[in-house]
Amino acid sequence: MLYGLSLYDNQLSSLPGTIGNLASLRLLYLDNNKLATLPGTICELKSLHELSLYDNQISSLPETIGNLKSLTFLGIGFNKLASLPEAIG
Repeated sequence: MLYGLSLYDNQLSSLPGTIGNLASLRLLYLDNNKLATLPGTICELKSLHELSLYDNQISSLPETIGNLKSLTFLGIGFNKLASLPEAIG
């Protein structure tokens, strides 16, 4: 069973820190919003397989992104990233 949340094209500028409470979330699509940062709690989504962040304003990813051991897809194109955390590597 897949559990997903699609919030693309919503002009979101932030996510609540409580997003980390969605323990069973496997798919999270946040494309084409106005996100500049991600809450660190997003890295508590241990079941997350896909995280799509295309076309936002994100300049850095949380250092703890490496905690997402189930992650098989990370879409980060069309953002303002200057570098990636060492955990992605």
